[in-house]
Amino acid sequence: MKNESSKDQPKEASAPKVVPVPDPAPTPKPEPTPAINTVSQTNGIAVASMVVGIISLLFSWIPIIGLIGFIGGIVAIILGIIALKKAAGKGLSIAGIVTGAMSVLCSLVIAFFIFAGIALIGSAVVEDSKNTTTNGTNDQMQKSFKVGDVINFDGKKVTINSVVRNWNSGSEYTAPQSGYEFVKVQITIENDSTNQISYNTFDWKMQDSKGVIKGVAFATYGTDGALDSGYLAPNGKVSGFIIFEVPSGDTGLVLQYSPLFWTDKKLEIKL
Repeated sequence: MKNESSKDQPKEASAPKVVPVPDPAPTPKPEPTPAINTVSQTNGIAVASMVVGIISLLFSWIPIIGLIGFIGGIVAIILGIIALKKAAGKGLSIAGIVTGAMSVLCSLVIAFFIFAGIALIGSAVVEDSKNTTTNGTNDQMQKSFKVGDVINFDGKKVTINSVVRNWNSGSEYTAPQSGYEFVKVQITIENDSTNQISYNTFDWKMQDSKGVIKGVAFATYGTDGALDSGYLAPNGKVSGFIIFEVPSGDTGLVLQYSPLFWTDKKLEIKL
């Protein structure tokens, strides 16, 4: 009976098993973003403004390349203004603006003188063309002239008055070399334009029958009555002679007159 009673007694319920729950992993905190140093950036812009301004100023004095100085100067001014608005690097910014402005100004001045020079040369060529057209058009149609012709050329009236072959200076120290003779040419030049013109012995050359072209002989200088160099006012006139040393008896002499160094236009007078 004892055993049966023990079997009939209910068994005590066992306690539930507790499973430990792991703690959640901690959420990582984001690292702080480093602050941007705006002051340092602004100072960099100011430095760039000054450096660009200085380099541009150096280039601005060089013709043609001065365009780099002009563009760089504008860039330097813009960078300097940006830096000034950021209120940092004030001294550097002002230096950049000043040097940039100077480079722009210098570039404009150099460009002005270049274009002014081109314009002056162009106007001189145009004036020469007008003088050639209006002064003796029929004469300019000729290829060559002869002694005694009044030639309208480049705003001048040029006349070869006389030619003396085998001219003798009267001095044993002024004599042509063996096989040559002196040719003395008397010339008159009149200014037929409204501008001042120049005249010069170096404008004249002599070509012989073999095609050899030479300038005036040394005997011309220091001889009384020789043509020298100078200027003529409007309606001014000058006369004088020039001397050439040519082969003796050469009958194919051609006197050349070319006063314009920028063109190959010239007069030719057969002697």
